[in-house]
Amino acid sequence: MKSEKYIKILNNTELGKGNTNESYVLVTGAYNVNDIFNGFINYTTNFIDKTDNSIVSNIRLQSGDETRIVGLGPYYRKHDLNAGDFLIFERFENSDGSTLFYLNNIKKNNNIILQKVGSKGYEILTQNVPTLYPLIIDPCFFNEDYKKNVEIRFKQSIRKRSDSPNITDFYEILVDGISLNLRDKEMIEIVIDDKIIKQLTTWNKYTLQW
Repeated sequence: MKSEKYIKILNNTELGKGNTNESYVLVTGAYNVNDIFNGFINYTTNFIDKTDNSIVSNIRLQSGDETRIVGLGPYYRKHDLNAGDFLIFERFENSDGSTLFYLNNIKKNNNIILQKVGSKGYEILTQNVPTLYPLIIDPCFFNEDYKKNVEIRFKQSIRKRSDSPNITDFYEILVDGISLNLRDKEMIEIVIDDKIIKQLTTWNKYTLQW
């Protein structure tokens, strides 16, 4: 028997909270999910919701200009998923050769998620955690290293893109007084109660065979 799990940390665009209102998971060139979706690329299959064993239908890997896992909107809404929550795809192969597909999630209700947006700064993706800014966390652990303080402070309010209909607030992250400069679209998670701040790996894969 074999279990393959892909864990994706969701962002607002994938959750349909951006300008397009589309719900999906974007698969970038750095990741390959063809093994879990082998046999039904561009065709739908049924997943089993691990929380209640109900069927999640019409999920498919859509390959074109972008590679996306689509058909996830009803599942997102059912579980009220937010940015930073974990979405887990699992392909389970039984010893008799049969294959089952599962969908699960882990919610991060009390954590703050920020995402780098080019040179504009960091956008706060989570709106369900009421927090006042500037936010100073001292002392804390940043990527498992002790730091005297981390400060999240307002930087500017501008349009994310030239065609964006709304203004977005952007913030700066200072680690011991030094501005944190991550790459575009990279994400940071803040666990306020535990004073832990860490950079997120948005895709993870785990394989177990026995």
